[in-house]
Amino acid sequence: MNFIRNNVSVDLQAVNTEQGVETTMTIPTGYEYLDQVFTTFPDNSFLCKSVAGVGGTTLAINNQEDYVIAGSSVELAVNKSDQHDNLIPVYAGIYAKDIIKQVKEKRSLGIPVKIIVTYDSLHKVVDALGKDVGTFKVLVDELQVLLKASDKFKPSVVAKVLSQVELFKSVCFMTATPTPRKYFPPEVAKLDYYRVLWEDSQKMMVKKAKVKGDITPKVTAIALHHLDTGGTPIFFYNSLKGIIPCIKNLIKARGVTHKDIKIICANTDDNKSYLKEQLGKEWLPEKPLYKEFDKDGKVYMNPRNKPIQFCTKYAFEGLDFIVEDSHTYVVSDVRNKHRHHTRIDISTDLQQVAGRCRNQNPLVKRECVFLWNDSVEGADLSEDDYEEFVRSELALAKDMEERYTIEKMRSMNIKFDSSPYFVEIDGDVVTNDYSIYGMCISYASLNVDYVNVMVDGNHTTRMEEKLNLFSETEGFTLPQLNVRDKKKLDRKQNFKELSEEYYDVYLDMQDCEDAETKTGLIKELKVLESLDKEFSEVLNAIGIEEIKSTYFNKTKSKTKYRKAVGIKSMTSNKTKSFNNLKMKEGEFYTYLEIKNNIQQSYNKYKIESTAKATDIKMVYNVKRTKRNGVEGFLLGSKI
Repeated sequence: MNFIRNNVSVDLQAVNTEQGVETTMTIPTGYEYLDQVFTTFPDNSFLCKSVAGVGGTTLAINNQEDYVIAGSSVELAVNKSDQHDNLIPVYAGIYAKDIIKQVKEKRSLGIPVKIIVTYDSLHKVVDALGKDVGTFKVLVDELQVLLKASDKFKPSVVAKVLSQVELFKSVCFMTATPTPRKYFPPEVAKLDYYRVLWEDSQKMMVKKAKVKGDITPKVTAIALHHLDTGGTPIFFYNSLKGIIPCIKNLIKARGVTHKDIKIICANTDDNKSYLKEQLGKEWLPEKPLYKEFDKDGKVYMNPRNKPIQFCTKYAFEGLDFIVEDSHTYVVSDVRNKHRHHTRIDISTDLQQVAGRCRNQNPLVKRECVFLWNDSVEGADLSEDDYEEFVRSELALAKDMEERYTIEKMRSMNIKFDSSPYFVEIDGDVVTNDYSIYGMCISYASLNVDYVNVMVDGNHTTRMEEKLNLFSETEGFTLPQLNVRDKKKLDRKQNFKELSEEYYDVYLDMQDCEDAETKTGLIKELKVLESLDKEFSEVLNAIGIEEIKSTYFNKTKSKTKYRKAVGIKSMTSNKTKSFNNLKMKEGEFYTYLEIKNNIQQSYNKYKIESTAKATDIKMVYNVKRTKRNGVEGFLLGSKI
């Protein structure tokens, strides 16, 4: 292996598979980065480096060969070129004459030419280099991004990239995501396959929490928890649209501003307009790192970190972050995927996300919290069944393309912006032949990168026997919104939490001997009492000690409350209305049925009140439960 440094002893193993020979390369202990082990990339190959952030692009940037690095985004090109002066960045707005000029400058200095380019601008580099293109090697970084996002880059761009790389001296496709070879396009499948295994690597730790319903309040609670206790949370989302509701909550709860929250996303006119419209003109797209100069004129990378950070899927692929005491949260809001316009769920990229911070050892600090509220479409299928599922969906899309016009398909409410099987190019809709590779690679990474928590919470991966690098999971306890934040966000108070907090302040007040401090604690008790009308009524009727005697149980406290105030506290008409409810003990009623029953009774006795389902608790002991998926109360004995 002429690409491995002479002083490094790498264990090589050739493994025969149905798709051909795969070579595993086990890197001995003491090495953390590819450029410590390799002098260059293997020619005409696919390289799985197994861990995000282990110096793949750095090797191409710093070795003594002319290299072109093709990556997923403008942000990647800018991020890397800001850190390395020898890089020539190429993306939209950069022309062939600019490339030629900078190449000549590098040649005149006698240094290797290094170009970093977006996938869809690779043709500019090929045109600018002309006949010299055959003297350059090309590294196609994050191949899975190119394939999974083939709809975003347009199938024509993907096909063009795969054909143009053959013009170079050699090509290496690289990824950190273990990828079954059978899901490679033919242009990649024919190449030599290498998989890097690291003796010093530790299993990726994925802490998981399934959220019922809307994820936004939970993300809000986590962010507020970090504001109160420390650490910098970084929330990774598929898109900007899922982030905005969280930020609005944080503004409402704590009055945070753009100085407290960093939004890392593509610096596009659409994003800038959206942020301005939703949050205000001060809110702008930001970058993980900024190229700045110190007082001596030396270049350094300033992260400009803020207490809370959000990052879109578009921005985290391949970018470098520098965040001290970072805490990574990956948010998979599959239930609301229409909100995010997502085609491939972010859960398939945990391997990428967990290695973003470059100030931490990429082989050791590999952990994240995964928040999710539903399964990716087809996640409960076997790998073969999923492949068949994708192929049948693609065949259906092809059939529709042949039979219907674009206007007809739009009238059928086909969501072209969220379907991986269609792509719209210059007003024409065509099927996306590359979806078979992108979707299946996504599914494979769902099962390889970490434990498949979205199916059954199983603590072993399906690929354990094939990989020596996989993840473990453990549960994550979601922090709760405190009672004051709940009030500001107009969320229903938890009786037990509010009672317990009130009791703690009450005890402090009882033990306090300083008059000024005691006055402050009394004011604090009044604030807590004002947060919830129901809690205030119970408190004033029976006192906090009686509530505490029930272990702060709401139902038991309200029973004490009703006994204390007596049924006479209701008007005689209201008493009659409840006595004449046509409802039976031991029966289940939905909230709507209860509300309608009570409202009819109120109307009959001319009671000017709007009925609530919870009013039934004034008459019956009840148990909250579900029947056929519908929530309601099971009526117990009368109080």
